[in-house]
Amino acid sequence: MFTSSFLIIRREAGKENYVLNKLFLRFHLIDRWLELRRRG
Repeated sequence: MFTSSFLIIRREAGKENYVLNKLFLRFHLIDRWLELRRRG
């Protein structure tokens, strides 16, 4: 769902931003999990 917007934020911030990368990964995993739950 909102994964693409986080991709843009992550790209703009750069890979040196460790905290943002961790946040992005967490949101991405939650998004995937919710998608699977909705399907299941």
